[in-house]
Amino acid sequence: DTKAVNILLNAYAKNGDIDGASGVFEEMLGRRPTGSKNMLPAGSRCPPNVVSYNTLIDASYRCGDLVKGVEALALMKEQNIRPDTRTYTTLISTVGLGVGVVGANNPDAAFELFEEMEGERV
Repeated sequence: DTKAVNILLNAYAKNGDIDGASGVFEEMLGRRPTGSKNMLPAGSRCPPNVVSYNTLIDASYRCGDLVKGVEALALMKEQNIRPDTRTYTTLISTVGLGVGVVGANNPDAAFELFEEMEGERV
């Protein structure tokens, strides 16, 4: 079920393995990640929920990859899953990580995310 797969996704996130987390997430979406083995049992259906998306965004934070985090936010909205406070605070925290992060230390990016959060009434 989705809760069990979220635990696996979280393990990859906590290890800072964005590729592993992305692979599990792609399978949750029913896609087979290119060039990787299946991580979920064949035919399993585990649609992602807000926790799944937030965990993927957390993995991008741990890897310092704001771009992947913002892509996850866009997909989340596309799938009609409402972002929550954790979604936005994790992305805003990624902006503040520092050197080596695309969009790091960019107050404009942080404010844009904050304004988007307010616009979403989160």
